[in-house]
This record gives sequence, C-alpha cells and structure tokens, in this order.
Amino acid sequence: NVVRFSEQLNRHIRSNDMILTIREKLDHLEGYLRILALHILNITPVSSSNDSSN
Repeated sequence: NVVRFSEQLNRHIRSNDMILTIREKLDHLEGYLRILALHILNITPVSSSNDSSN
C-alpha cells in the first residue's frame, strides 16, 4: 500500500507542475485541519457540559 501510494504520488508530481500540486495538497490539508479543528472544538464543550450536568 505504501509503495503504491508513493508511486501514485510520483506520477502525480511528474504529470503536473510540482509547485501547483504541493499548493493543492496544502490547501486540502488546511481544509481538512479546519474541519478537524471545528469537530474538536464542538466535541470538547459538549463533553465538558455533559460532565458538569452529571
């Protein structure tokens, strides 16, 4: 699986402009991290309010 992923990554970098692909990957990563952060921020207050209500 790791070898396959690296091969796909190498093909992707070769077929496209490397700077563009890196920028796209960073954009996707930033979007993912924002969603993840929102989930974490939404989950923690709910759990803390549940603990205080109990």
